[in-house]
Amino acid sequence: MQLVDKKVLEELAKRQAIVEAEEFSYEHFIALWRKTYDTVAEDFKTEDRRIKRTYHLMKHYLKKSSPPIRFVGEGSSRSAFACDGGKCLKVAINKKGILQNNTEVKNCIKGSDEYSCFAKVYDNDKDGFTVLTECCSPIPSMKELAEQF
Repeated sequence: MQLVDKKVLEELAKRQAIVEAEEFSYEHFIALWRKTYDTVAEDFKTEDRRIKRTYHLMKHYLKKSSPPIRFVGEGSSRSAFACDGGKCLKVAINKKGILQNNTEVKNCIKGSDEYSCFAKVYDNDKDGFTVLTECCSPIPSMKELAEQF
């Protein structure tokens, strides 16, 4: 396990120079996520453990990116990071997080005003690891949610 972690961290360090020279891009993040996930697969046979280990390595990467991507919060299956331009990067921590990302994309049609009370979806990873959405404030109560309809 230590050898894989070392390889992944070396790869992240190499990529960090690119990130520091350029602004953070969603496409670059997804490419690095996939490479890290594939590398971690050598030691973590279950998908949930692979996702979780990849997530922890990429969380470190996000904190060091330029500009830094601010950690907003974490639930039982996803974490949220604030990006420039009022966008929020939601990253799966486990298989349940992938299902939540896919459901969010499916239910909130990209760029549609049909679901205006939900965060807009700007982009997503085809495998559901991540989704890039509009940042928004949580709804404080069910009463306020009901008022939206």
